[in-house]
Amino acid sequence: KILISIEKSASDIISLNSAEGKDDFEVAYAWTEFDNPTATQAWLGIGSDDGIRVWLNGRLVHEKWSARPVQVDEDVVPVPLKAGKNYLLLKVQNITGSWGFACRLMDADVRARRMVSAARDGDLPVLKGLIDQGFDINGRTSDGLTPYATAHFWGQKEVADFLAKNGADIRAAPPVPGKLVDEIFKDWNTSDSPGATVAVIENGKVVFEQGYGMADLEHQVPLSPKSVFYIASTSKQFTAASVALWSLEGKI
Repeated sequence: KILISIEKSASDIISLNSAEGKDDFEVAYAWTEFDNPTATQAWLGIGSDDGIRVWLNGRLVHEKWSARPVQVDEDVVPVPLKAGKNYLLLKVQNITGSWGFACRLMDADVRARRMVSAARDGDLPVLKGLIDQGFDINGRTSDGLTPYATAHFWGQKEVADFLAKNGADIRAAPPVPGKLVDEIFKDWNTSDSPGATVAVIENGKVVFEQGYGMADLEHQVPLSPKSVFYIASTSKQFTAASVALWSLEGKI
């Protein structure tokens, strides 16, 4: 058994892999303490590879036995935080292979992003579960996204209707187009990923344009609205669209 004291980490995921890599059927304990100004309701976002138990201030608040990889915030656990010192203890059980865990307090932006992600994916059961756990149905991310606006934008009608019937503000101003596009392409907007250049055109005018990711990974050339692409087989979709339009107009 291993006891690990964690104060700071550069990543949300803590790896428990030993240098020897012989960690099958091992157990690790992780412990931390933190100050909270006032007693508040909070949410822990937890992920583990594999099983996990979590105690807060001496009380078991979560346990999950599952053979799974670590995913940040896979389990959402509502917890009461007391004023002053709070003590957190985790027990992580490995089965075989790599192992680790993630555990963090989910602030308002993180909670809103979890809601927005479920709305975008049309995952109504997850969305209902988050709302049942106290997540704000009108929570807005730091870049202006709301669950309803996201569901509407992505064509998730069932989710949008559910949100509207359960208190979502359907009149709230949606984020500007750039914020929506940034959310879509954020996973590819890194220095080690191929990407795309995107334009949003409204009423014949370009209202947003941005490059995401890299045009050339070897030479670290980023994409921009002025990047040149080889069109290649992409021309086929324009030909198909033209044929469809002519067919609708009775020309062919």
